[in-house]
Amino acid sequence: MQSKEDAGYKGSEDTAETPVTLIKDFRQGGYVTLEGYIVKKIKGDTYQFRDSSGTVNIDAPASTFKGKTYSAEDKIRVSGKVYGKGENAHLKVTRIDEP
Repeated sequence: MQSKEDAGYKGSEDTAETPVTLIKDFRQGGYVTLEGYIVKKIKGDTYQFRDSSGTVNIDAPASTFKGKTYSAEDKIRVSGKVYGKGENAHLKVTRIDEP
């Protein structure tokens, strides 16, 4: 008889993207991955990020872009830590990839 192996950690399933709306109540310092679009630069390293569920501000240092430039039509995947709650929630990006 073959047993199911559903318990435990699974690499890619654990890093599935999170909807923007869910990070507004996410635990502080929690690591998430979002998939969507950088809509506009707000100032410095702060950008507005959008997915199908809403928008959130992200802090993305130039080093996370690895020399690439993305327009509002380029779908990307950002990973980082959540800080703030509710409307003040934002993501400190540690990695930007193409999906």
